[in-house]
Amino acid sequence: MKKSVVTHIGEEAISVKDPLIILFDNSATEALKAVSVIQEFETKEELELIVGGKLLFDEQEYSIKQVGPIANDNFKSMGHVTVFFKEITEDDMSANAVYVEPYIVPEIKKGTIISYT
Repeated sequence: MKKSVVTHIGEEAISVKDPLIILFDNSATEALKAVSVIQEFETKEELELIVGGKLLFDEQEYSIKQVGPIANDNFKSMGHVTVFFKEITEDDMSANAVYVEPYIVPEIKKGTIISYT
């Protein structure tokens, strides 16, 4: 299990109308920080995001339903992935996305623990 801690939530990172969260590690630029949730990893271990895996925001658990073709590369290099809390359609499929369910955006605050299994 890989864990991170939320260290910053951008002013425009969480929107009621867009069911997604953009995650980055500390390498994000200031412009990206405004629209992202910044996470700091507790360990350097590698983990691959896979269909059937779990993603937890504190105690809020999500099942991974789809992983975009470049999501793992970006996740490993800069802690970046876009998490979508909605059904997947071919038109929507983003190369750097992870689609999860349930389709409810989690409550996130500074200090939230994100666990990847």
